[in-house]
Order: sequence, then C-alpha cells, then structure tokens
Amino acid sequence: MTKKWIGIALVGLLAVAAAVSVFCFSGSDGADETKDRPRRSKRMRRDNVHSATNVVAKTGKKVKKAKKPKKRSKQEVRVEQRLARLRRQIAAENEVDPSLPRAERNALRGLRGALRDDNVSAAARYAAQLKDSASAEVRSEAVQALGWFGSKTLSELTGFLSDSDENVASEARMAWERSLSEIEDDAVKLQYIEVAMSSIDNGDMLDSISMNLNQVSDEKAAVKSMINIIESGTPSGSAKAREAYEFMTGEEWRGRGPALQWVSEHDSEAADGADDTEG
Repeated sequence: MTKKWIGIALVGLLAVAAAVSVFCFSGSDGADETKDRPRRSKRMRRDNVHSATNVVAKTGKKVKKAKKPKKRSKQEVRVEQRLARLRRQIAAENEVDPSLPRAERNALRGLRGALRDDNVSAAARYAAQLKDSASAEVRSEAVQALGWFGSKTLSELTGFLSDSDENVASEARMAWERSLSEIEDDAVKLQYIEVAMSSIDNGDMLDSISMNLNQVSDEKAAVKSMINIIESGTPSGSAKAREAYEFMTGEEWRGRGPALQWVSEHDSEAADGADDTEG
C-alpha cells in the first residue's frame, strides 16, 4: 500500500515538472517575439522612409529634366492675336437680337462685316438701311460704324443728327463734328454745314453746329452759306444762321440783297488789298 502511494506521488511530481517545463519554454519564446517586434517595426518604418525619399528624389529629377515650352516669336503672337480678333468679329456678326426684324438683323451683320473688311460703301449702305430702325441701340451702332470712317461717311452721319433719341443724336453730332474737322476745303465743309443746318430743328444741336461757320477762314463763302440757310432752312436753323450772320458781319439781317452787297464790298476790299500789295 505504501509503495502504491509512493508511485502515485512520483507520477504527480513528473506531471507538474512537465507542465512547468512547457510553461517556461513558451514564456521564453513569447519574450523573444516581444523583443523582436519593435526592431522589425523600426526597420520597416526606416525602409518605408527610405523608399519614399527615393520616390521624391526621382520625381524631382524628372521635373528638372522636363523641357521648357518653346518661346513663340513676335510674328507668331501677332498672327495669333489677329486670328483671335477675327474670330471675335465673326462671332459678333452672329450675335444679333433675335427679336429684331429679319431685314435689320441681316443689315447689322452686313454692317459689322463692312467694319471688319474696312468697306466704306458697304457700311454706308447698311447704315442707311438701319436709319429708321425702331431700336435706338441699332441706330446707335450705325452711327458708331459711320463715325469710324470719318469724313468718308459724313453725308450718312448728317442724316442721324435729327434722330428722335437724344443720346443717338448726340453721338451723331460728335461723330459728325470730328469728321467735319478732317475736311480742309472750306467750300466742301460749308456744303455739309448747309445741309445739316437746313434739316435740323433742335436748338442745342444747331448751337453746336453753327459754331463751325465761324471757324471757316473764307468769311465771304461763309456768309453766302448763311444766306442759303436763312432762306431755305428750318425755322430754328434759319434763326441760328441769322445770328451767325450778324455776328460775322456786324450788321443786322435785312434780306438777301443787303447781304450780297456786304459780300460784294468785301470782295472789292480784298481785290484792292491785292492791288496794293502788287504795287
């Protein structure tokens, strides 16, 4: 019986020893793994940083190696600008208010095309078609186009001086006077002034245009134009021409006869002055 208990005790001790041995062995492995983990993690982070640095470095090299865009010549830039301007002009020709009558839309496109092509006769023709448009904007565009051509379209501009819209009429007057200043021949200049003052009935407009009579160097020719305006102009134009006549001659208007007498006397004075100079 005693031997039996001794055998059982020995078996138990062996079992305990085996369990302790297994526990210690596994504990040492876990410790080793725990010690190794930080090192691996550090190594992995170090490798990742290194590889990222390499990528940045390679990318930087590629950027440095990239070629700069070729610089365009001045001629190429000018050609490109002209093409861009032409494209804008062509696009503008098509951007017409769809609510306008078809004939006006076509005339507007034609007017813009004439400006693009610097075609004076076409611009004058299309502007004349737009003169009676119900749209003040359309008439204003016609005035601006005519003003662009200066004295070449002065006759057409004259027709817009009596426009019913105050702004359009003002634009026409400014363009008309700029164009008139380009003319050096007094006789031609006076013809335009006569036509304008004989057709306008707006006092403010006439005040401005009549000032051009005093800027003509040939006083006798200016007085003859004043006589024509007084006799055939509108009531307001006739009154303004009389004021100009009295200012220039220093005499009261008493009719065509006395006015022509003044012209004749000054012709004689001019002739006498010429004879004295020759003598």
